[in-house]
Amino acid sequence: MGNEIKNKSSNEFNTISVRELYYMQLPENKQVISGLLFQGVTILAGSGKIGKSFAVLFICMSVSNGLEIWNRKTLKGTTLYLALEDNLSRIQNRIDKIVEGTGIALPENMYIATMSRSIKSGLEEQIHSFMASHQDTVLIVIDTFQKIRNNLNDRSSNIYALDYEEMSVLKTLADKYY
Repeated sequence: MGNEIKNKSSNEFNTISVRELYYMQLPENKQVISGLLFQGVTILAGSGKIGKSFAVLFICMSVSNGLEIWNRKTLKGTTLYLALEDNLSRIQNRIDKIVEGTGIALPENMYIATMSRSIKSGLEEQIHSFMASHQDTVLIVIDTFQKIRNNLNDRSSNIYALDYEEMSVLKTLADKYY
């Protein structure tokens, strides 16, 4: 974003003075759902089959329309929902239930994909391409993280380290745009 701390040399810390940081004009941390969901990387976790996919579909539709959610304002913009465990028929059924239950309008600026590449195997390029075509994108939902992970068959690997590495890729990608 242009506010990065510059390297002095490879043997020195990248530092900034408190005074310089205090007076620096930095972009606002935008809230997708006021006081609840900020742009960046967030994990929604819970037990299986409790409605997480249904909830994020509703959130995407509401944000795309700029509608309040739970009495909270939303940042209207394009949304991308990667529904990687679902087929179009199942998603259509959920959309129908949301529209019938809430009266929400079908947004023109919400997109759904049921397939993507994995991290470090093309997902980043797919997101860059989407963002280039939809520069007003405010929310991308990946449902579920496991579907974009690299091969985890090596049981000798440190799972925490793999989680951290893959989430770092997503955070770096989000930081580029937000």
